[in-house]
Amino acid sequence: MNNINELVDDETAVALRASFAAGLLGELFGFSAGFAPSSRKCNDDIASRRVLLRSYERFSFLAMEASSAIPGPDPDVSFPLLKSYTFDGWNLAYQYKPAAEGFENANPLLLVHPVGIGLSSWFWNKFMETWEGPMLVAIDLIGCGIQHGADPWDPDERGLSVPLGWVKAAEALMQEVMVEAPIKQLPNLLSLLGGSSNRKIPQYSVVVQGGLAPVGVLLASRNPMQVEKLVMTSPPTWQQMTNGVSETELAKNYEFFRSPIRGRLAFSLLESRWAVQFFSNLFLFAEPCDKTWLDEVEKEACKEARPPVQVFNSGFCLARSFEEELASLSQPTLILQGSEDTARIPNRAEYANTMQQCSLQEIRGKNVLPWESSTDVVRAIQNFLL
Repeated sequence: MNNINELVDDETAVALRASFAAGLLGELFGFSAGFAPSSRKCNDDIASRRVLLRSYERFSFLAMEASSAIPGPDPDVSFPLLKSYTFDGWNLAYQYKPAAEGFENANPLLLVHPVGIGLSSWFWNKFMETWEGPMLVAIDLIGCGIQHGADPWDPDERGLSVPLGWVKAAEALMQEVMVEAPIKQLPNLLSLLGGSSNRKIPQYSVVVQGGLAPVGVLLASRNPMQVEKLVMTSPPTWQQMTNGVSETELAKNYEFFRSPIRGRLAFSLLESRWAVQFFSNLFLFAEPCDKTWLDEVEKEACKEARPPVQVFNSGFCLARSFEEELASLSQPTLILQGSEDTARIPNRAEYANTMQQCSLQEIRGKNVLPWESSTDVVRAIQNFLL
């Protein structure tokens, strides 16, 4: 991509909230925004996995008025399961876990993973394994989920508004793919104007991790009848969500991460397993990270998966203030923050002070609560949904 403005959310002014206060390594490994790291090269069988996935399930977003049914729980099948969908020319993936018995008619949850070296929807695996309740759907954001068969993103070939492009892909998944979601009869514009037609709209709760909080906020703001509740785990501070930095700083950051020398060297170093472990323990976990975490980030980390990380760490997700959306959200909102995330806890109080229906709760852990404290996070969200 020659023009970095093609990356900027087309609904906002260009601004950035991604300074290097914690240093380059802190930015890449999620210290300032609550996201995470990862590791080496993609496996050689990416192409074959992609072919197998798409032959297993491929359907068009434009053609979908009703998708094939999502099967119910099967004792002989392990969850989460992997599926694919298409949106705006992108072949994308998501993981899901069917509703537990007794929760078939409950509103499902859409899970939005953080962006970082080697991260994708696998971030929610521990949470999904622990969860017993409504259906779960964990999206792979555009450019992520390479190991799941999703298309990589090359900014030199195709621009993408961030975070808006990720939001729209999530909206497509909510509206077209999750056909087993419960439907609520809500009046559409015609009926509000005196007509007799009604439109059936599925409702969901959205759970978003770390620096991808703007995706959750925009989903709730843009879809007030479809998003019932919002949960943000380890979100940026209120100041990070409501301040911006100059376009000059944004361009400077992006130029560094895309540099064929400095940027490539930094990624090559930080994608190594020892670096993943070191900086995960330093910035993300209250206790040492586990082997499964290292294995998963190692599978996904590769050159093809770098563009979303480059864009995110440059600051595009927080390129402008979200104060207006946050203050106007009518949906009940829960913010979960780690008890060991002591530097940022005081700076999140303004969420509760400014938002209409927002509560804050501390969970043992630091910055990746759905992974390091999955049981506590499950319990907190289940209570919030009651």
